[in-house]
Amino acid sequence: MGAEEWLTVKEAGRLLKMPRVTVERWARQGLLPSRTGASGPEFDRVALERWAVQSGMSLGILPSSPMVDDDLLASSLERGAYTTGASPATASEAIEVALFALDLATQTRDELLIDVLERERMMTTGVGHGIAMPHTRKPVGRVREPLVSALFLTEPLDWAALDAKPVHTVFLVISPDAPRHLDLLSRAAHALRHPGFLEFLREPPEPAALIERLRAIHASR
Repeated sequence: MGAEEWLTVKEAGRLLKMPRVTVERWARQGLLPSRTGASGPEFDRVALERWAVQSGMSLGILPSSPMVDDDLLASSLERGAYTTGASPATASEAIEVALFALDLATQTRDELLIDVLERERMMTTGVGHGIAMPHTRKPVGRVREPLVSALFLTEPLDWAALDAKPVHTVFLVISPDAPRHLDLLSRAAHALRHPGFLEFLREPPEPAALIERLRAIHASR
């Protein structure tokens, strides 16, 4: 197909086998390559196909295990880890602390650490307001289910964040496939915009309270 073939949201959803609302949300959040057209987001088919391949997706076929989880963010944290009282000296050390808190095989953990640090060198995952969301660039099936490791730092760290503010809370995101990876990032971005949630994170909440808050935010969507 030529580079000038622009797809509608409906056509992009059919190509990626994703719901229209998901395509619209990911385009709005900058997770999909798109431009603003007269009637909404438009997608260059060549760029979209390249994005799908780089994300580990087969066009027209979703990966084999994407059962829809309406509570994906909270359930990923429940399966993951929760750490307070850590005092890493650098962002890289903080990522290592968050990753090593997960119950993973040594080889899997070491491979993921390389991937996450590589992604961090490409562009900071300090998203602003004291929050960082490190993650891999290309999920490759090293875990069976999505995992989130929450890390609350005793002293804020310079993370080269987009707003130049130091980071006090880290959410490490590990996913088995591209659709759930992007869905997790989308849900986390939504939670961070929810009224009062950033203030809620200023002091480390109890794990159960954080999970309950995430479920309440999801229910309010």
